[in-house]
Amino acid sequence: MIDDSNKQSQLILENTKKLIKSFNKSLNLFEKGALGVLLGKNNIQRGSNAGEMLTEARKRKDEVRALNNIIVAKEQGKDIHRDELKSDKLEITGGRYGDLAQAIVDEEDSSNEN
Repeated sequence: MIDDSNKQSQLILENTKKLIKSFNKSLNLFEKGALGVLLGKNNIQRGSNAGEMLTEARKRKDEVRALNNIIVAKEQGKDIHRDELKSDKLEITGGRYGDLAQAIVDEEDSSNEN
């Protein structure tokens, strides 16, 4: 029988793996795009590769925007349960990386209670 703590750890690990795989995919696209920019035979090819890299970067940045906002806010000692940070907190805990995000929220909260 798996206890709740071990189950949560497994869920967090799975979410972390998803995040790493997602970023590795992006890094592969960036590498391919950078080579296309450097080695493209003409401005159209170079511009197309640069545009694809920009689109991918914006997509990944948006994917972790709320998670990053919460991590930075917690490091600065801000209350994530109020104002715009509350919506970021709800977005990440209910989203794709919910278990990982919830662990970050819980860990930081427990350290702030001292």
